[in-house]
Amino acid sequence: GDHRDLHLSIRRQRQMCIRDRNRWPVKIGSSEVRLPWQVTKHADGDAIVRIQRTAICGSDLHIWHGPDLPLGGFSLGHEFMGIVEETGPAVRSIRPGDRVLVACTTGCGNCSMCNRDLYSACEVTTAQAPLSNVFGNPLLQGGQAEAARVPFADTNLFRIPESISDAQALFLTDILPTGWLGAELANVRPGDSVVVFGCGPVGTFAQRAAEIRGASRIFAVDLDEGRLAKARARGYDTIQPEQEPLGAVSYTHLTLPTNREV
Repeated sequence: GDHRDLHLSIRRQRQMCIRDRNRWPVKIGSSEVRLPWQVTKHADGDAIVRIQRTAICGSDLHIWHGPDLPLGGFSLGHEFMGIVEETGPAVRSIRPGDRVLVACTTGCGNCSMCNRDLYSACEVTTAQAPLSNVFGNPLLQGGQAEAARVPFADTNLFRIPESISDAQALFLTDILPTGWLGAELANVRPGDSVVVFGCGPVGTFAQRAAEIRGASRIFAVDLDEGRLAKARARGYDTIQPEQEPLGAVSYTHLTLPTNREV
């Protein structure tokens, strides 16, 4: 098809593109897109990252399928990595040419919340409310694009070791840490029996996190048989709640003298 310069407008066509290492646009929606705006630094602590890999989150799909938003055109995407093209004079730990992972949420690195490692609650980057400090809004353009501006680059960019591929690193932007946090908040310990509701990307990583933390038995719950088949291939017990009552499974399999229920 022919290439047309289009703004990534939520009101008009809800187009999104995902780019691979070869930088070819992949069609998602009704036409291929490339973004016409120029990415420039706004502050001395900014860096410009040329996108190598990016992913589509479920929250992006909510925007795609949801109601029109009065925000104008902007680039979606908060899961991406790439190569540093430029850095501002205040950037100290990152250099052009570095292969980096981009944190999905942005923090300043110096406020009281960042000093407690609560970067998503950064007092500086959340001051733009109601817009989020997560990439993918008019003030913080997302990574489903050729390039992205990353503020407070020393805090929000992480060099990727050579032993980790681009595709592996991409999971660390959002879905893997989210799944791990679920297991961490549940305080999964060795010998536990764990039930994870949902076998999508985050649920899959939550299952793996529970396994790594020592869970002796993991139950994967989902309505989709394809997802359940993959969970079974990973060695987990699967439950299709339309076919097996969850209450019966709980009493039969989880209430064991030596195991905690999680």
